[in-house]
Amino acid sequence: MDREAMILQAALRYASCGYKVFPLQKQDKKPLPHSNGFKDGTTESTIIQRWFGERFQGYNFGVVTSSEYFVVDIDGKNGGFLAWEELCRTIGMSKNPADNTFTVETGSGNGLHIYFK
Repeated sequence: MDREAMILQAALRYASCGYKVFPLQKQDKKPLPHSNGFKDGTTESTIIQRWFGERFQGYNFGVVTSSEYFVVDIDGKNGGFLAWEELCRTIGMSKNPADNTFTVETGSGNGLHIYFK
């Protein structure tokens, strides 16, 4: 599967789980110029298909956070994985929650985003 198809499928999967997604600049984490950023977030598959299947192929997507869930951003280059392991030990949680939630590698390949509800 090519990168564009993977991004589209991932955006649709997040939306199917209730996460609102929105387009970001290509190979960046900034909202598109002249957009409403996270305010454009949607779970509507037809809009997501149009965005990532046609109009913004290969662009990144963001996820709108809310009071219902949060995202832990582990920065691997600054000791983030060691801090994550220590936190997990402290609260008695598995350091690998991938079986129960979305866990994605950051664009740099040096970190993780872990989603919690």
